[in-house]
Formats: sequence, C-alpha cells, structure tokens
Amino acid sequence: MEKAFLDGRHASADEILRTLELYGVAVVSNYIEEAAIPSAREEFFQVIAAQEASDLFLKKNKSRVARLWTRLPETYRHLAGPLYSERTKKIADGFYGPHQYRLNEHVYLTHDVDSMDFNAGWHTDPSRSLKFMLYLNDVSEENGAMRYIPGSNYHGIYRIHYHRFRGDDNFPAFLAENEVPGGAISLNGKAGTMVIFDAAGFHTAGSLNPGAQRLVLRGHCLVTPTLRMKLFDRIRKSALNILKYIQTEDELVHDRFKSKSSADVIRKMD
Repeated sequence: MEKAFLDGRHASADEILRTLELYGVAVVSNYIEEAAIPSAREEFFQVIAAQEASDLFLKKNKSRVARLWTRLPETYRHLAGPLYSERTKKIADGFYGPHQYRLNEHVYLTHDVDSMDFNAGWHTDPSRSLKFMLYLNDVSEENGAMRYIPGSNYHGIYRIHYHRFRGDDNFPAFLAENEVPGGAISLNGKAGTMVIFDAAGFHTAGSLNPGAQRLVLRGHCLVTPTLRMKLFDRIRKSALNILKYIQTEDELVHDRFKSKSSADVIRKMD
C-alpha cells in the first residue's frame, strides 16, 4: 500500500485528495520543512505547559494530552501554519465539497511516553471527520504509529449510519478482535509528516516500547450543522423515529452470529 504514502515536496492537494478517495488515508512526508521542526516541537511543549491547568487536559502515567476546543492561536505559528495553510484548507474543501465545515477547530497535542495510554483498540469514530495528524518526531511501529485499514472508511460510514438512523449515538465503535478486517498498514513517518485520514475508517493506536515517546499534533475538521440537520437530529433521537422499532429479516439470527463489537467508546479523546 505504498500509494498511500506521498512526498509533500511534490504532492499537490489534488493528489492528496485522490489518495484519500482511494484509501481513506494519506501519509504525506515533508509536509513542513525540516528546519521548522525544532521550533514546532518547542511550541508543542509550550502549549502543553500552558494547558496543564485546563479542565480539558488529560494525564495518565507519563503521557499528557492538551485539548483545545478552538483554533490553535496563530502565535504558535510553526504549529498553526500546517493546520491552517492554504494546502490544508484546499484538502478539507475537497473532502467536504459544498458543505460548511470547521477547519481544525478541535486540536489535540499528545505526548505519549513509555506506553500508549489513549485510544487503543480497533474502532471507527462515532461521527465522521477529517483529521490532520502532524508528527513532531519520527514515528514507527516501535513508538506508537497508528494503524489504518485502507478503504475501510466506506464500510465504517455504513456502521455509523445504521446506528445513527436508529437514534443510537452510543453504538459499538470498537471492533471485536475477530471482526477486524485484514489489510492494515502502519502509518510510519519521519518528523514533519502529516497523516490525513477519514475517521470513519477502522484505525487503532499503535504500541509504544518502554523508553519511547511520540509527539503528535492533531486537528479535527467537523461539519457545521445546518438548521435542518439539528431538527432531524432531535427527531431521530426521539420516540417519533419509527426506525427505532423496525426489525428486519437480516437481524434474525442466533446471538452467537451477531456482532460482538463493544459500545465502550473511549470518549476521553473523541
């Protein structure tokens, strides 16, 4: 699956979009210049230190996550630059088409140390989004590279639709081990690599060897709900939604043949 990996020095936004269309993920090396990485890393730790007193801040063992439910301030220009650049915006525009969205207004700065303490387990996010994940150190299987199943975003979106149309937002996002499709790839990359992926696809955090660490800046693009969307959202969750009560012949099997995927969604991160 080498075609999911692109060189950001040459790949246009259209080429990246084509890769996303085919695989649901694009791993773009050299998204920022090598010379900018030390400054970006310095700003990364500045933001984490500034957010430690926030109610949104997460800490487990040695790992820390700063979460901002807003755009990253432009004062952190080496971090904000790649999140809100013209190329990033063009990619997001191409993904969402004519629909209104918010460009990386949910921002996570994750410093994983010694072990992967957040978001382990194969899952699809409970809502579809486009994510931009910038590596600030070299990332491989030894220090927590995320794994993704190319093309699974087209399957994952139907899982989301099935449960959402029935008014169920607490659906089994985490897959039982025997239900994980094959073909996973490890999203390895050097510092400066941007991983762009459709969160409806099946993905999981990697594992971290003792003594290893991972520094990742991640932005989430989310659709801006319209008035009609808000209205139907209320209806689908209410008793007026008749799909809650419909049973089809496709569901009439013994329990042993029903999905064992878990509804235990890790909300700390998503």
